[in-house]
Amino acid sequence: MKHVSLKLLLAFSLLLTGCAGNKASDAAQQKKAKIHYELGIDALNRGLLPKAFDELMQSDAALPDQPEVQDALAYAWRLRGDLNKADKLYRKSLRLKSDSPATHNNYASLLLQMKRYK
Repeated sequence: MKHVSLKLLLAFSLLLTGCAGNKASDAAQQKKAKIHYELGIDALNRGLLPKAFDELMQSDAALPDQPEVQDALAYAWRLRGDLNKADKLYRKSLRLKSDSPATHNNYASLLLQMKRYK
């Protein structure tokens, strides 16, 4: 009986350690994504487009489907001249429930640039 309860206790402690590790890992991924996002925005503001792409892509890889990252990537593609990729990413950002008025404004501006008035 002692042998079984010891195994059960050991299994339970490993399970709890695994859950705590996942929470810590999630928090680390969120922090990593946020830092790369902020570095990407800074690079965009400085006109360092390759650096901006690199940082924003790393943020997206660390934590996929962040509306603000999709918005920033769309803006970067627009600056690079690929309006179709920008359109796709703005729509994705809005689909992910971007609550930023800037996303709506940027997308509307892109649609005007593309002469898609409707």
